Amino acid sequence: MTLDLAMSLIASVGVPAALLLLGWLAGRWTEGSHLRRLAAAEAELAGLFLSDVKSFPPSPEATGGATLVIAEVVMGVDYLKHFTARIRKIFGGEVRSYSSMMARARREAVVRLLAQVHAQGYDAVCNVRLEMADIGGSVGPRSMPLAAILASGTAYRRRPQP
Repeated sequence: MTLDLAMSLIASVGVPAALLLLGWLAGRWTEGSHLRRLAAAEAELAGLFLSDVKSFPPSPEATGGATLVIAEVVMGVDYLKHFTARIRKIFGGEVRSYSSMMARARREAVVRLLAQVHAQGYDAVCNVRLEMADIGGSVGPRSMPLAAILASGTAYRRRPQP
């Protein structure tokens, strides 16, 4: 009789706990690998000049033509983070899983923008703007938050420093 009770307890508590642990570990590993990839891409593109000033900075002055560059990212959180965020909403406070998702999405959009600038042969971008939208929706029991980030800017070439 006690063996049946132990097996029932393992099945009702142990399996869901193991699945939650597996989900937490997989989500953490995925987020960590994304952050490492972002850091490597940012280090590779560190030589590019980035500014949110609306016009070309006065020094160094822009040379040649300028062009509009646009990058977009759609990112979401995993089910476990969404579940814990829903619990957090009951008690209030910062929902760190969504904050982390938004920060990663912004960084990814800027990296993609800079990669596009570099691929087109420019070395600077000004008037960088980030537009955000929640495209996952927050209505309904099956809704999942997704963040759409659109990064835009004006790419140009700087004169070489004397």
